[in-house]
Amino acid sequence: MSVYEVTNVNDFTSTNLNLFFPVGLPEGHENVRAGVTFEPKFMMVSPNSGTPGSTLITATVPGIGTQTSTKDLDIIDQTGRTICREDPTILEYGVIQCWTRREEYKDVFEVRVKNGDNIYECVTENKEKCQYVQHNDEGTFPKVKSLEMVGNTLVYTGEAFYTAGYTVTASYKNILATSVVVDSDT
Repeated sequence: MSVYEVTNVNDFTSTNLNLFFPVGLPEGHENVRAGVTFEPKFMMVSPNSGTPGSTLITATVPGIGTQTSTKDLDIIDQTGRTICREDPTILEYGVIQCWTRREEYKDVFEVRVKNGDNIYECVTENKEKCQYVQHNDEGTFPKVKSLEMVGNTLVYTGEAFYTAGYTVTASYKNILATSVVVDSDT
């Protein structure tokens, strides 16, 4: 018996596969050439909480390939309503991202991924990995008040910035900063 691990696919199906051995084609090769169809598995969403101002969330869904159409792809709540303010993007195999809608979700809910008529629910034992809440707990979430260019540095000024216990990233017009320093909570 031979076991092969699929680590990256472009789409839900892969056809016209081949399997060659030094002595030729194996018996049953027609089954290999027929191809395979991948069923996406929703594993987690991160982060699990966000701000009403919008949060960039990432859903891990092995089986969603890089050439999967995003036309019918969505990240939804328990009622089937999108939580994305725009169509999600596929960053790489099995990784979907979107900015959440600008509103408050006061209760924790389980996220789902939708593709056409198919809805993929969380398959992990720890369902908390697929839960999300978006709320404003009196200053819990940072607020950006201004952005200023000082030499080659962008300076964000605001309130309630976290100063410890997390990995900070920053971007401007989808350009990720090479280094970020938080010198105070403002």
